[in-house]
Amino acid sequence: MRESLQELRSLLIRMSQAADTGASFPAESEDLLAEVIDSATRIKRAIAASKNRRYSQMDDRYKQAIHQALIRQSLMGIALIEEERFVFTNHRFCQIFGYTPEELQRLSPMDLAAPEDREIVASNLRRRRPLKNERVSYQARGIHKDGTELTVEIFGSAAAVDGTMIPIVVVEDVTEREKARRDLRESELRMRGIFDNSLVGIVIAQMRNGHIEEVNDHFLQLSGFSREEMIGHTTVELGVWAIPEQRDEMIAHLRKGESLHGFHATLRKKNGELRELLLSARAASLHGIECSVVSTMDITELLKAREDLERQRGRMQAVINLHPSGIALFDSDRRLILWNKRYEELLQYPDHFLKRNDILFDDVVRFNHARGDYPGLTEQEALDFFLEKLEKARTVHLARQHRGDHIFEIDGIPLPGEEALIIYTDITDLSHAEEEMRILANHDPLTHLPNRRQLMDALHAMLSGKRERHTAILLLDLDDFKPLNDRFGHQTGDVFLVEIADRLRRTVRSSDIVARIGGDEFVVLLTGLDPHREQALKEATGIAEKIRSAIGLPYSLTLTDEQAARRYEHACSCSIGIRLLRNETDADMVIQQADTAMYSAKRAGKNQIAFYGGP
Repeated sequence: MRESLQELRSLLIRMSQAADTGASFPAESEDLLAEVIDSATRIKRAIAASKNRRYSQMDDRYKQAIHQALIRQSLMGIALIEEERFVFTNHRFCQIFGYTPEELQRLSPMDLAAPEDREIVASNLRRRRPLKNERVSYQARGIHKDGTELTVEIFGSAAAVDGTMIPIVVVEDVTEREKARRDLRESELRMRGIFDNSLVGIVIAQMRNGHIEEVNDHFLQLSGFSREEMIGHTTVELGVWAIPEQRDEMIAHLRKGESLHGFHATLRKKNGELRELLLSARAASLHGIECSVVSTMDITELLKAREDLERQRGRMQAVINLHPSGIALFDSDRRLILWNKRYEELLQYPDHFLKRNDILFDDVVRFNHARGDYPGLTEQEALDFFLEKLEKARTVHLARQHRGDHIFEIDGIPLPGEEALIIYTDITDLSHAEEEMRILANHDPLTHLPNRRQLMDALHAMLSGKRERHTAILLLDLDDFKPLNDRFGHQTGDVFLVEIADRLRRTVRSSDIVARIGGDEFVVLLTGLDPHREQALKEATGIAEKIRSAIGLPYSLTLTDEQAARRYEHACSCSIGIRLLRNETDADMVIQQADTAMYSAKRAGKNQIAFYGGP
C-alpha cells in the first residue's frame, strides 16, 4: 500500500507540472492518468481492507471478553486438563471442591474423585483424548477439601489447542439434588410400604367416574377381590356396597369438600358375605386427578363382641341385682359402668345422680364425703386413700362406716384391666351381734359387770406394769344368799344380784373395777391407793366398810310375771377379804389369797372384813 501511495504521488506531481505550462496532455499522459486512477483504486481497496481487519480484531477481543466473563461467572464448574493436571479452573469449580486455582494446578482429577469412582473418572478422561467431537456425561462422587463427599454431574469434551486435544470438564454439584431425590424415593417407598402394609384397607378411586386407581393388600383380603379385578372398575360394578345409599351419602359429603370419620357402612365381599366397616374418607388430588381416598376398618367382630358384652352385662346385671350387698363396677378410667339395686338402696343417692353417664369414682367419694361417710378424713385424704390402694392393686377394707343407724362394710377389689369392684355390705345386725358377743365374752350377762376373764386381763395388765402406788383386791361373798333362792326362786335371786351390782357401782370410785366372778361372789379392784402401806390399808378398809354398809341396807325386790307384780323384802350382809398389792406379779395367786381372806371373814362370824396376812 505504501508503494502505491508513492507511485500515485509521483504521477500527481507530473500532472501538475504539465498543467502549469498550459501544455496539452501528450498521449503518454493519458496512460499516466489511467495509472493514477488505478493506483487510487488500489489504495482505496487497501484502506477498506485495513478497516475490515481492524474491525475484525476488535470483534474477536469483544467475543473473548464475553467468553471469559461467562466462564468466570458460570454456575457450572469448568476446568481444562493437560497431562493429568488442571491448567485452568473457574471460580465455581474451585468453590465446588474447596481449593484455590493454585492448589488445583498441583492436583490431578484423580485427587478430586472418591476412591470408589476413580476408575470411572480415569476411563472417561481417556475417552475424550483422541476424539475432538465426542461428548460424554456421567455422575461420580468427589471429595471436597474438607473431606466431605460430593455428588457431581460431569460433562466432558475436548478442544484442539496448537494441534493438541485438551480435555474440557464441566462439573455441576448435584449433592443436594441427589439427596432430595433419594429422600423423595425413600419417602415414596415408605409411603408405599405403609400403604401396602397398612392394617386398614385403603381404596383410591376417581371422583369423576368412580374408577379405582389403587387399592392395598388389606382391602383385597377384606373384599376377596384380586387387584386386577378392582383396578379400573368401580365399586358399584363390583357390588361392594351392600347398601348403595351409604356410598351416595359418602360421595355427597366429599363433593361438598367434607371429610368423613367413623362412617358406618356394610361391605359385600366377592363371595357374598357381609362385613361391617368403619370408614374414613377424604378427597385428594392424585396425578392431577380428583380422587376419593377411603380407609376402611372391619368392625364386624367388634360389633359381635359388643353384642356379646351387652348380653353378658345383662346377665351380670340380673345376677348382681340378686346379691344382698351393694355392688358397683368402675372401669379403667374410673367411670361407674355397672351397679345393682342394692347399691342404690344402701347409698341412697338422689335420683339425678346415678342417671348421669359420666359418673367417676372421684365423684362418688366426694359425694359420700360431703354427707359425712368418712369421718376423720378430708375429702382429698379419702380420695387419696382409695386411689392409692386401688392403683397398687390392693384390696381396701373398711369394716366400720356409719350412716344414720346403719353400719357398712366396704370392700374395694382391684380387677384385671385396672377396673375396680366396690362392695357395700350392711353389717348393722352383724355388728350388733358381734358387740353382744364381745360383751358376753367379757361381761356377766346378768349384771353386765366385767366377768372373771375381763377382771383377770385387767389384773394381769396392772401387775405387769411399774407401780408406785398400792393396789387392793376386795373379794366379797354374800351371806345367806342361798336361802333367798330357795324361798323365792332363782328369778328373785337374779333380781337381787342385779341390785347388788348396782349398789357396788354406786359405792366404789370411778377408777375402780367391779366384777362378778361367779354365783354370789364379786371382786372390787382398787387402784391408785397411797404409796405408804399404812395409809393404803386405811383407804382400802374405808372403801370396804362403805361396801359392807351399802350391801347391808334392806332390799325391796319387785318381781313381775304374767299374772302380777310381787314385792319381796330381804336383808343381806357380805364377807369381804382384802389383799393389798405392791410388787406382786401372779394374778391367780393374789385372787386366791383374797379368797382365803374372805373365808377368814366368814369364819369370824360373817359381815366381817379380813386382810390376807393381817392388817
